[in-house]
Amino acid sequence: MDLTAHLYQHTDGDLYWWIKKGKAGTPMPGFENRLSDEEVWHLVNYLRTLDQRSAP
Repeated sequence: MDLTAHLYQHTDGDLYWWIKKGKAGTPMPGFENRLSDEEVWHLVNYLRTLDQRSAP
């Protein structure tokens, strides 16, 4: 599965929220009780390195 297929269409804030709170309607859980804010931002930044396309 390509996790970056639509990454460029979403803001860093979207990604942060989904990692922290989970994504409704999907099996993705939230990690707010397991990851610090700093760790979530590191993940957002890492995801951005996987897809170098510019945001629209």
